[in-house]
Amino acid sequence: MDYSILDPLRENALRSGVLTDLDGTISPIAPTPEEARVDGETRKHLCLLNGGYGLVAVVSGRPVKQAIDMVGIGELVYSGNHGLELMSGGKTEVYKEAGHFQKTIRRIRDGISQFNFPDIIIEDKGIGGFAVHYRNSNDPKIRDQLDYLLHRAIEGSSLTLTEGRKVFEVRPNVQRDKGDIVKELCRGHELQGAIYIGDDLADRDAFRGLRGAGMGTSICIAVDSPEVPEGLKESADVVLPSQKEVINVFKYLQSGSD
Repeated sequence: MDYSILDPLRENALRSGVLTDLDGTISPIAPTPEEARVDGETRKHLCLLNGGYGLVAVVSGRPVKQAIDMVGIGELVYSGNHGLELMSGGKTEVYKEAGHFQKTIRRIRDGISQFNFPDIIIEDKGIGGFAVHYRNSNDPKIRDQLDYLLHRAIEGSSLTLTEGRKVFEVRPNVQRDKGDIVKELCRGHELQGAIYIGDDLADRDAFRGLRGAGMGTSICIAVDSPEVPEGLKESADVVLPSQKEVINVFKYLQSGSD
């Protein structure tokens, strides 16, 4: 990576933002959601960036409380459930429209749970719906089986199905995603430039939001991996070769904000 692309942000740090996905970006992908961790060095550099930049935000598909607990830095801005939740300055806001779907979500989630697929994890995401993780399954047909089952389960409902890295998510069918919250955060903090780093399909929405925020500098960074979804790298300005390289981006940005 040519780090000089980040120089406009370093030179105007107080009017610039650092926005990042969580799992697969600042934390390695883990066998189960509970095992994922943000290491101490990454946490240290996020703290340093937060002291020098106009905005440092974690934009995650996890529920916002999980994201906060996982990162462990209360002073950052956090968005959870793909933009349905926002925690900033100690206050949590929820996209109220998503709350109307809870009864339907519980009914479909309970129905899926009865199938008892081996090595499948069903994660309750609260207002954001639920996720079905199949990373630990050795069944070569499991992805297609779940795809068929989940499409049938939500047929005729007010829910939508999305797919990520070894996971399906059943979510409220609202016009809200990572792109919306990224755009709102950049505009709300009156930023003149920002980066967004991500590794999965939902991060393409965040790229769109960053570019649509009307800033002078918008840098979209994709994290490569053997599981990188089609279209993510093509939609980015920069591609990092692995999740381990994210820390080097933070170090370079921090070195200009001292």
